[in-house]
Amino acid sequence: MTAVWVFAGLGVLFALAILLVLAMLVEDAYYRYRPRWRMYRRVLAEDLAALRAWAQMTRAHLRAVREMAREMERQSGGDRP
Repeated sequence: MTAVWVFAGLGVLFALAILLVLAMLVEDAYYRYRPRWRMYRRVLAEDLAALRAWAQMTRAHLRAVREMAREMERQSGGDRP
């Protein structure tokens, strides 16, 4: 029965050692990649700003094209071929 308790204790120590190693790896990854996360967020914010500007210009262009089409239709008297 003593051997069972010894092996159980060794198993618990082994599990704790594995958890400690995993915690060290997670901490290392966190501190290693934290500056890059900031850079990635900044680049993503710039990309989203560019996408918003492009969408705004596209909407303005479509409004202008629709207005031109309405004006041409008014000038032609509403007759479409």
